[in-house]
Amino acid sequence: MNKKSQDRFEILEQKLVSVGIPLEIAQKYAMFHKRWENCKVASEYYELPPDDNFKTLSKMYEIYCKQNNDQPIGELIIERFLLMPYSQVEATRKRIHKLFEKRFDEIVELYENEIHIYYLRPDEAIYIYELIAEYISDEEKLWQVFKRAAIAGEFFASSRIEAIVDTVGKKFAPEVIYESVVNGYLFYPYHTDPIEALKYLKKQFDKETIAKIIIENPEYLYVYKNDFYVEFMEIKEEIEKDISAIIQKYR
Repeated sequence: MNKKSQDRFEILEQKLVSVGIPLEIAQKYAMFHKRWENCKVASEYYELPPDDNFKTLSKMYEIYCKQNNDQPIGELIIERFLLMPYSQVEATRKRIHKLFEKRFDEIVELYENEIHIYYLRPDEAIYIYELIAEYISDEEKLWQVFKRAAIAGEFFASSRIEAIVDTVGKKFAPEVIYESVVNGYLFYPYHTDPIEALKYLKKQFDKETIAKIIIENPEYLYVYKNDFYVEFMEIKEEIEKDISAIIQKYR
């Protein structure tokens, strides 16, 4: 590795440390890229991310430490945090401010505590807002659903809201969307499969009954697990009993 290349990785370490990454972790991250570069042809040298991206890393790392009790951050997470320019983050935040002009403090709080909001693009924020606003007009309820959808991301938000509408219809969609997002598990990110859970209900009940089931049993979308959920057989059997118990109440 030539001197110019060596200097680049020293600068990388310094930049990481300057935004709060501990020196030992910064050195590991730089070494990660040194080794990767050594596996490439000479023309494919590592390029330092712009300073704008390091600013994003700084903000996201602060939240990461709060959420993970200062657990050491890994190289791949740093890599992911460095993908977003802070100019994009600011553009999205400004767009959300325009959509919710009276929510300035709450939006600030959102960006101080929710790491996944940093991945959201301005066009995605608009799309999510318009999708929800088609069914919910009350500003308070719209905000409560929107902020959770923004954290979940465009794909999860749109696919799961569309599944609700497809299952219960437009008449019942406003209440079901609100209840299943704010008081339920529609956007719960771990192991659940709400789209399949809704399809399961659709095979057995009419739209009004399904709406009633979801509203009265918010735990249903949590209990219904995806195909990749791994657990002991007795717990799987318990899950099936819980689902069956909910279903049987509406037979």
